[in-house]
Amino acid sequence: MTQTQPKKLVSILINNYNYASFLTQAIDSALNQTYSDCEVIVVDDGSTDHSREIMQQYGHKITPIFQENGGQASAFNSGFAKSQGDIICFLDADDVFLPHKAQQLVDIVATHPNVGWMFHALERVDLQLKPLPAAPSDHGTSGRYDLRQRLKKGKLNGSLPLTAWQLRDSVLPENCSAKSCRCPAKSRLPAMTILNTLR
Repeated sequence: MTQTQPKKLVSILINNYNYASFLTQAIDSALNQTYSDCEVIVVDDGSTDHSREIMQQYGHKITPIFQENGGQASAFNSGFAKSQGDIICFLDADDVFLPHKAQQLVDIVATHPNVGWMFHALERVDLQLKPLPAAPSDHGTSGRYDLRQRLKKGKLNGSLPLTAWQLRDSVLPENCSAKSCRCPAKSRLPAMTILNTLR
């Protein structure tokens, strides 16, 4: 008899600072994933608009975190610390996920269990979510990369797609686990997906 593998939990972390006009679309896109085992953590980084009220309307559907303004990396660290997922996705409050994103990530991890990082290009859309022409900087070169040495040196420059990536703890520097490696407070972060293999 074949034992069924437990479903992986996908954590979707949403960073927000004064993006109340976009926040509902971002949260809804995270909640409306076709993959059912998702948690949505929304970090409000000291917004002065009505973001808090929007977040409170979702009740138990999301895990809200309210903090003083500390910057994007600080908000990411707060959400990351709260996350319980095996796969952790990062979503800016002015972006949206397509409905099948979480399922596609779970499928790829199941098919390629040794994946360390995974990137994908973005699609630019207008306020009505209609596609816009792509900018030349939106797309890098598709393919397989071994980024372990570049990561250890702290350099990830190059022609990789900028929107999403996954990280396993095995590619982190020595003595650094996925839960304990914090982003420097002044970092600027691309949207990312992180595969947490610590649980």
